[in-house]
Amino acid sequence: MAECGEYVLSHGNQMVVLCERGIRTFETATRNTLDLSAVPVVQELTHLPVIVDPSHAVGVRRWVPRSPTPPWRAGRPA
Repeated sequence: MAECGEYVLSHGNQMVVLCERGIRTFETATRNTLDLSAVPVVQELTHLPVIVDPSHAVGVRRWVPRSPTPPWRAGRPA
């Protein structure tokens, strides 16, 4: 993911933000599984900002506010 952002930067677009949206798993209750452990890893690999989009992973709007980790905390550097 970080290399993709760097590629876009190298072609002149300076407005790049990386976004964790979830990964496909065998879970059937939600669309994707949100991989919060990827956020600090990607933050160490790049200087680009990293945000989290729980709505894509959850797939059901009413469940987003009840996500266990607020995305604005997960994406913020320590």
